Amino acid sequence: MSIESVPLPDIHAAFHWFSGAKCFTTFDLNSAYHQIPLKDSRRYTAFATDWNLYEFCRVPFGIATGAQVLMCLLDSIFSDVKFKYLYHYLDDLVVYSESFEEHLSHVKEVLDRLRGAGLTVKTAKFIPKFSELAAPLNRLRKKGVKFCWDQEQEVAFLALKQAIASPSVLAMADFLKNFVLLTDACGSAVAAVLLQDFEGHLRAVAYASRTLTDQERKFSVYELEASGCYSGWRNSGCIWSIGNAVPLVHGAPPIALPVLSKVALLFQGVKEAQCRDPELGSIRESIQQGLDMAPYTLREDILCYLTKCDQKLKVVLPNELVPAVLKFYHDSPPGGYLGIYKTLVKIREQFT
Repeated sequence: MSIESVPLPDIHAAFHWFSGAKCFTTFDLNSAYHQIPLKDSRRYTAFATDWNLYEFCRVPFGIATGAQVLMCLLDSIFSDVKFKYLYHYLDDLVVYSESFEEHLSHVKEVLDRLRGAGLTVKTAKFIPKFSELAAPLNRLRKKGVKFCWDQEQEVAFLALKQAIASPSVLAMADFLKNFVLLTDACGSAVAAVLLQDFEGHLRAVAYASRTLTDQERKFSVYELEASGCYSGWRNSGCIWSIGNAVPLVHGAPPIALPVLSKVALLFQGVKEAQCRDPELGSIRESIQQGLDMAPYTLREDILCYLTKCDQKLKVVLPNELVPAVLKFYHDSPPGGYLGIYKTLVKIREQFT
């Protein structure tokens, strides 16, 4: 293992290669670095303990050249198809095609190459309620638990096998549309599915789930449901910007709320406060009169700012609401009681 001068890809440039594609499949390598064996470089990863000296047999996470080593490995596997129908960014792979029939062939080729290189991929993102299904198997991995394969484990194994063999087809997320988050919780796990409306039908664009800790298993039904909503919101890859905020929806049938419902629920007076602010009120009136006030725009009648670097919509925060926002993001339990720097970073992700 040596220092590799391999530039990391620009994630925004990926959309150039996706032009014209209609079918997409994403793969996430399973503990990608740990799948790369080390030979002569093991001595560089040595660490000492009180009783012995150890060396990593595979590339550890956190080393300076790890990402470059992984990029070189994937480039060697997919050099002739990269940018034709495959794009990879670190351990994430995207297969894209113009037709479904062509896509099946492309996906098979990618999987065959991964199998030939001894690389495996995660399946949790493509299986609804994965953690709940896998809970009997995961219990056997706990420290101090005797390995005993009985009927419960056999049923879980067969169910996962069936789910992997026939996964749901995920739709490609459209970030200009509203999202719907459907959550559920049981005594062993919480799960969520992220949905969008396509031609009048709700289709899944992502799944997320996790096993409950021993402490969480003692929660009441209401606490479990709330935990499922919060966990699903955070783990479905939903927190991009306030312009794409996902409403928490539980139960059936799910109902899509406005994209800025999170702000509307937490700070009911944001619109009125913007109107009372002399500067912001003037900008709002100019936009309503049809004047171009870019990068300012109105979204759901809320004044927002479109950032130049990443094209994200952020709510323009009037001065009178600054104390309320600071209090929520620092003092409330959802805020996490972070320090000054992390709190400000978290606020700036959604407000300007």
